[in-house]
Amino acid sequence: MLLSEAVPRLHLKHPLLTELSLTGSRIDKRGAQELAQVLRHNDTLVELSLAGNQIGDEGAGAVAEALLHNSTLKNLSLCRNRIENKGAKALAESLLQNGALTDISLGWNAIGNEGAEALAETLRHNNALSTLSLPGNAIGREGTEAVASALCHNSALMWLSLHGNRIGDEGANALAEALKRNSVLTELSLGGNKIGDEGAKALERALRHNGSLAELNLWRNHIGNEGAKALGQALLHNEALTDLNLAWNQIGDEGTNMITQALEHNSTLTKLTLWGNGIGPKGGKALARAVWHNSTLTRLNLRGNNIGSEGSKALAEALWCNSTLVELCLGGNRIGDKGAKALAVALRHNGNLAVLSLIWNEISDTGAASMVRGLRYNRALRKLGLWGNKIGDAGITTLAEVFRCNGTQTTISLGGNITLNKGTEVLVESLRQNKFFTIIDLNGMGIGNIGAKALAAALPYNRTLTELCLDWNRISDKGARVLFKALELNRSLAKLSLGGNCITDKYGKVLKEGLRQNNTLTKLSLWGNKIGAKGANALAVALKHNRGVNCISLRGNLISNKAAADLAQILRHNRTLTRLSLSGNRIGTKGAEALGRALWYNVTLTELGLGGNIVGDEGARALARTLLRNRTLKDLSLGWNGIGDEGAKELANALKRNRVLSTLSLWGNKVGAEGAKAIAKALQNNCGVTQLSLRSEGPESDKQIFSLCSGSPNMPSAFALILHRLFCP
Repeated sequence: MLLSEAVPRLHLKHPLLTELSLTGSRIDKRGAQELAQVLRHNDTLVELSLAGNQIGDEGAGAVAEALLHNSTLKNLSLCRNRIENKGAKALAESLLQNGALTDISLGWNAIGNEGAEALAETLRHNNALSTLSLPGNAIGREGTEAVASALCHNSALMWLSLHGNRIGDEGANALAEALKRNSVLTELSLGGNKIGDEGAKALERALRHNGSLAELNLWRNHIGNEGAKALGQALLHNEALTDLNLAWNQIGDEGTNMITQALEHNSTLTKLTLWGNGIGPKGGKALARAVWHNSTLTRLNLRGNNIGSEGSKALAEALWCNSTLVELCLGGNRIGDKGAKALAVALRHNGNLAVLSLIWNEISDTGAASMVRGLRYNRALRKLGLWGNKIGDAGITTLAEVFRCNGTQTTISLGGNITLNKGTEVLVESLRQNKFFTIIDLNGMGIGNIGAKALAAALPYNRTLTELCLDWNRISDKGARVLFKALELNRSLAKLSLGGNCITDKYGKVLKEGLRQNNTLTKLSLWGNKIGAKGANALAVALKHNRGVNCISLRGNLISNKAAADLAQILRHNRTLTRLSLSGNRIGTKGAEALGRALWYNVTLTELGLGGNIVGDEGARALARTLLRNRTLKDLSLGWNGIGDEGAKELANALKRNRVLSTLSLWGNKVGAEGAKAIAKALQNNCGVTQLSLRSEGPESDKQIFSLCSGSPNMPSAFALILHRLFCP
């Protein structure tokens, strides 16, 4: 029995649904066939993702058949779906007639040479497709040659991805010949294809003549010195390429030297990536000469090489004269303190570099002190990455000193260094005088209560900081108290995150006063602590007087029914809170009932997260009654709550009348075919829900959710029925 026989088809467009993602939803060929039947008549959907399913060739064939009749879908993703050449051929045939689809992604399937050849034949005639993504498809020389031949005739395709195939030098040669004639393609990705020097040489000959290709990605191939030399020659003549990625090849110092010679004269390339290429000090010096003379390159990534202090010194000297480079990545190059010192001197003179990454470079306190001397005079650098070095309290102290007076740095990364509380105290003390920092992220620094105390002392004086992230810092109640006390005087902080610390329920009185006096804080995150019932009650009392906080996360805090009831009392009257997360607690039926009753009166909350609790069917019933009256809640998460068919039916009845809810998550519950069928029926008259998650937990989930409406293995699944209702209400 087909879906069209089970439910009368209503050919009416869904008024809201233009984008639908069903990624990783365990859709098999039958689900794809049912979806295809809907696509034939739908005239609103523009983007559809079926990536990460199991539709196979038969499902792809059904989708292809639907494309013959659909004239609105523009973007289609079928990545990771076990599609082989047969499915690719079906899709290729449909694209000969479909003139609407502009973007199709078939990555990480197994279409092979035959599938690529079929798609290539389509490219000869299709003038609508602008993006074709075919990575990881076991496409070899024959398939690549077919695609290349098609590019000689195609006048629409602008983006082509073939990375992770088996192209080799012969396939690269074929594509190179096509590039000599093609004048439309602007982006080409050929990474991970075992292309060697011969393939690179072929591409060089093509780039001499091609005037359209702007981005060429050749990462993780087998290009060595000779191939790099050839590409360098291409840069001398090409006037279109702006982005060249040669990461994870084997070009070494000799190949780098040829590329840099070309850069001295090239006037179009703006981004060059040479990550992980075995470039040593000689190569670093060669690149320095290019940076000295080049006037167009803006981003240079040399991460994961071995240029050392000598190479970094040469680059630093080049920065004295360069006026275009804005981003330089030297992470993982062992530049040490000597390299850091040279770069610091360069920062005194350079007025354009905005981003400098020096992560994993064995920089110690001495190098940090050198950086400080450079930063005192620099007014251009915005982001400085020093993560994963050997900077201790002394180095952080000196950095803090420059932050007091330097008015340009807005972001600095110091994680993974060897800091104790003294360095943290001095760092945060600089906030009293710094008037430019807006975001400080100290996540995972282990600053503890002493660091929290130092931050709290600085907050009343700072007038620019808007976001402070202190997750995973071993902050306990003592640290939380002083931070909440600081909120009474601070008038700039909008977001405070204290997740994953050791905060319990002993901060209540201070939090109450802090939020009473503060009306600038809008987001408060306390996830993964142990605030329990008393802490939740204290927060609820504090919110009575606060008119600023609109987003609170309390997930994973041992909150029970009583605490949920306390929060519910506040929700009755609160007019500012829009998002509340209570996931991963111990809220049961009574807590859900209390929250549900509160939402009868609340007119501002739009998002409520209750996933990972124990609300069960009765709690779902209470929340369903809420949905009949509430007119503001748009997102309700009830995943992993032990909800079965009865609870799903109650929610379904509410959906028949509710026109506001757009997202409903029932992931990981015990909803079977009957519950799914009830929801599907409710969606016949509901035009508001655009996202629905209904996967069940346990080994029987496929039988529960993908089981057929009547229980017969030959009928379409309840999940497919829901899809039908979404498309054709």
